[in-house]
Order: sequence, then structure tokens, then C-alpha cells
Amino acid sequence: MAVRGEPLEFFVICEASDATRANITVGGKNANAHMFSTGIFRSAYTVKEQDHLANATCSVGNDDFETVPKKTKTLYVAGKAYHDVFVSEFMKLLSN
Repeated sequence: MAVRGEPLEFFVICEASDATRANITVGGKNANAHMFSTGIFRSAYTVKEQDHLANATCSVGNDDFETVPKKTKTLYVAGKAYHDVFVSEFMKLLSN
């Protein structure tokens, strides 16, 4: 789940220990991945309401990969208030 108006990097992280490059897309649009640390990539793309239920795809690679592994998930977008309530209730469940 992502929050409308927040950077995607808080919600989608691409990780592959041997990766030297990555591509992150949301609904087919390039989200400009950048390396956060070795093998970990994030995107500063701002989540929009129309991104709700879009596919978020991460492709990683390096000079040795002949094919580029991909992982695609559905992006759920919520407003900040809903997200805060969801996280609060989720944390309560974890503490029980």
C-alpha cells in the first residue's frame, strides 16, 4: 500500500544482491530508479491517485545477467489518514 502524494521509495524497494542497475515502472511509466545502497534501488516517483491498482514492476540486472528478472505487484494507493489507521491497526495485531 502506498500513500497518495508520498514518494514511492517508502513503499517499493527493488533488491538483488548482484544488481548494478534497475528499472522501476508504475502502470508502464518509468519511475526513475536510483541506487540506495549496494543492490538496493528506490524511486522518488510521487504516488498519484490514478496509480491505484496499477502494476508496479521492478527489473534488475548486471553485466552477467542474460535475462532481466522482473517482479510485478499491484500498487494500492490510499490517502494519508486511511494509511495511518491501517498501520496502527496492523501494529496492534502484531503485538497480540
